[in-house]
Amino acid sequence: RAVFSSHGEIMRSVLANFQFNSRDCLLVDEPDAGEDIDGVMRIKNAFEKITKKGCQVIIATHHPFFLKNANLIELEHHYAEKLISLYKNV
Repeated sequence: RAVFSSHGEIMRSVLANFQFNSRDCLLVDEPDAGEDIDGVMRIKNAFEKITKKGCQVIIATHHPFFLKNANLIELEHHYAEKLISLYKNV
């Protein structure tokens, strides 16, 4: 019998159980993939907890929740502004 976990379940489990410290750097691609808004917020809150421990978190994302209070590297000029304005109009 197979046991399956969603991307979000795996992400939350790692964030909750791995002991991150100030020497660590976590690189994550699209942590919001397949997540509803509650799942995205739980993942964002977990990232905030581990950054308080000094761990650096680098995220590749299109989700505006991850942009707040972040140091951004935009591959397209003003992408974050465009993205945020799109979500405000939805």
